[in-house]
Amino acid sequence: QIGTLALTGLNSTNPANTAIITRQEDEVLPNRTTQVRHGSRMRHILPGAPLNFSAEVNGSLVSIDTFMYDMGLGGLMVVKDGSIRLEKYDHSNQKQSRNSIQSCTKSFTSTAFGIAVKQGKIHSHDLAERWTPELKGTPYGDVTLRSIMDMTAGVAAPINATDYFTVYEDLNRNAVLDLFKTYERVAAPDTVYNYMDQNYAVTAIALQRAIGEPIGNFVTRHIWDPAGMQYDGYMRTTAAHQVDGHGGLAITLADMARFGLFILDNLQGRGGPAVPSGWFEGIAAANTSRGIRAPGNIIDVPGFGYQTGWWTLPRGSNTTYALGDDEAFAALGMYGQAIYVIPRLNTTVVLQS
Repeated sequence: QIGTLALTGLNSTNPANTAIITRQEDEVLPNRTTQVRHGSRMRHILPGAPLNFSAEVNGSLVSIDTFMYDMGLGGLMVVKDGSIRLEKYDHSNQKQSRNSIQSCTKSFTSTAFGIAVKQGKIHSHDLAERWTPELKGTPYGDVTLRSIMDMTAGVAAPINATDYFTVYEDLNRNAVLDLFKTYERVAAPDTVYNYMDQNYAVTAIALQRAIGEPIGNFVTRHIWDPAGMQYDGYMRTTAAHQVDGHGGLAITLADMARFGLFILDNLQGRGGPAVPSGWFEGIAAANTSRGIRAPGNIIDVPGFGYQTGWWTLPRGSNTTYALGDDEAFAALGMYGQAIYVIPRLNTTVVLQS
């Protein structure tokens, strides 16, 4: 509540309310978030030579400001060679605004998973039933966590299944897995791509059990603190306080950029997330984004591939440049949230929407 305004009473389907709800999800969902704390060391990102350009859209030159307003972007930042080249806000967003970045959350979850793999606490080839024995004998049980994170589990909700998002209001800690027990096998693992938030709910539960502590604490210690985040973030949970792993992470624009820089640190041998050797190099090379997960084969996001919680970009031809030529990959979220990591340009581009 802000003064006499009750945020929980706002109609979330009204576009006029979208910006404030996106910035205040912890107030809209009381007792349904968990904090991710910043550490004692902040990574300073100094301003560089400003970028100012227009782009042709539908035959007309459009400025960055006009583009942001028309597309509903609340924030846009470009950091190249460690310097901020562009930083703009709109729709009342500010530097300290913590936007819910939707499915960009999956890329944070998969990074935390990679850190746990490096620590020997869990493995990509583990079957889901190892960490969620409740799912043994169900379609999820004998699928590897790698396939689940790649969205190729071959599992789907039945036509008349209970709406997944109803479990968010259930205080029963078994509610999520009880629902997943009713899901169906629709294809052999790794033969069909099917993007489902539920896959990362399974991943998050498995990860939390493997690390033996709340995911928020693990992310604080192994991502937020070493990345030098300026502000606290928060993660969405169910009423039973289970982090969903697939959406609802709230973070400022500059801290999104710090996460991108943290990934670049790893790729450049300067620290970054302590994941297994080659973890991010493989994503940058899109080395498993082939077949059903290759760029162009995914209807949901045309032109992108998918790999371990990140979206990979296609390569160009001998005559045409594509962003994938610079090994770009991205965390993408509904409504236009994005964290682009572009290794060969030493650049990260982040958007809030």
